[in-house]
Amino acid sequence: MLYQYLLKQNIEAVKTREIGGTQEGEKIRDIIIHENLNNISALLLVMAARNEHLSQLIDMMIQLPLINQMKRIYEWIKYIS
Repeated sequence: MLYQYLLKQNIEAVKTREIGGTQEGEKIRDIIIHENLNNISALLLVMAARNEHLSQLIDMMIQLPLINQMKRIYEWIKYIS
């Protein structure tokens, strides 16, 4: 919703997601979703996917005049509304 609103306002935005958002992150996401992992293994994979997301996308976008929408931020806003 926020992403579509920003586009309608002619504000450049990038839509991404966690867990995922990068080629490597999407592979890790599939493993987390489809494999029967113990909690520690799943947590470590989530952190690995987040690191890929941060290093490949977010760090780059912070330097650009873009607005980044991540699902967890949207869910937080939705929760407090």
